Amino acid sequence: MELKRKYGASLKEKLRDPAFFIEEIMGIKLTYFQKEWLDLVENNDYVSIMAFRTCLDENTLVFDRNGNCMKIKDYPNAWFSGVLDAYKVTFEDKSQLLCTYNHRLFTEKGFLPLCKIKNERIAILKEFPKFGDDILEGNLNIFVNMFRTDNINFRFKITNNLAKLIGYLTSDGYFNKAIKIGQSIKFTNTNKKLIDEVKYLVKTEFPELVTKEYKKGKGYDLIISTGQKVCFPNRLRIIGKLLDFDDRFPRKVFNFSKENVCYFLNRLYAGDGCIYISKKNYVSITLSCGLSKQFALYVKMLLKKLGIHSYIKRRKSKLNDKIYDDEFDVKIEKAEDILKFFENVGFIYGKESKSKQAYEIALKQLEKYPNLHNLDDIFKPPRNDGELMKWVKIKKIEYVGKRKVYDI
Repeated sequence: MELKRKYGASLKEKLRDPAFFIEEIMGIKLTYFQKEWLDLVENNDYVSIMAFRTCLDENTLVFDRNGNCMKIKDYPNAWFSGVLDAYKVTFEDKSQLLCTYNHRLFTEKGFLPLCKIKNERIAILKEFPKFGDDILEGNLNIFVNMFRTDNINFRFKITNNLAKLIGYLTSDGYFNKAIKIGQSIKFTNTNKKLIDEVKYLVKTEFPELVTKEYKKGKGYDLIISTGQKVCFPNRLRIIGKLLDFDDRFPRKVFNFSKENVCYFLNRLYAGDGCIYISKKNYVSITLSCGLSKQFALYVKMLLKKLGIHSYIKRRKSKLNDKIYDDEFDVKIEKAEDILKFFENVGFIYGKESKSKQAYEIALKQLEKYPNLHNLDDIFKPPRNDGELMKWVKIKKIEYVGKRKVYDI
């Protein structure tokens, strides 16, 4: 009766709409994409049916159309599908995907569920050069006194120097956790050159803050604080809160401009990266991500924005002949990706000599073997926002047990 009073004569027509029936009669709230798919199904749209039930592990990282990166469970229009059997799909380029057996992948024959794919090549993302405007903005509740907390809108422009400083504090810094528990921000490294640049960056961007350097074993601790002064608000701490950290990684970096993404990566690798060159001229660029695989996945996605392919390697950490928990590295090995890294990110600060040597070796390898990569394997999808896709084959499928999975 309530619906009849609310909609009157139009109720009969509205009941023919499946979305209206599900929400008003069954009481189930639909997401935007569920409503969109219902419309497509009503119109007998083939693609909508093929795209349905794309279940991915809850921690799978996805891009939105603006180039922001997040876990699928945090995607605004994603919904929880349940706890289902999941499989780890490893591709020939060492990329991996956690999904259900009926997750549909785009192949050379069109969309096929994972369980029906045999030798078909799969399309995966190669590059998504969608960058932001360097604006960091948001509302935060700021403690004023015991009787008052103000909700304030903050807006910062990310400069080159600020992008470098965020890269340093993300790598060898005590940044996100320090902000959470109210302690001083800290940067630790054995390279005095890096310590000195961090001091310069703080002085340039935050002249109201002070830095204190302490010798610690073979390295240095650099404490960043207000000193004896009262700085309200502490801008560096505010920026830290707005950066939206997840597993130590500042997700708002995905909204930086290309130039500042490169500055961030350069100083990130300056802190925790290394360049390996063997006697036989095998070259790799590695970033140590500690115990966090999720951190490594964010770095991998950020590199994809620049078209740089990397993969994650799990290793056991060792100290004083004792083996500890698994640690994760992001590795770049192919000559074309090494060249692209240095051409975009530049020679790593504090490791310029090794960077130049690695660049020259990779350049010679590509000149000697110009057909290392088949350009026919790269293509633009029909609905295109600048991304490039590439064809790869599945190398291995492993059952990994029950996982929480989401749909988009």
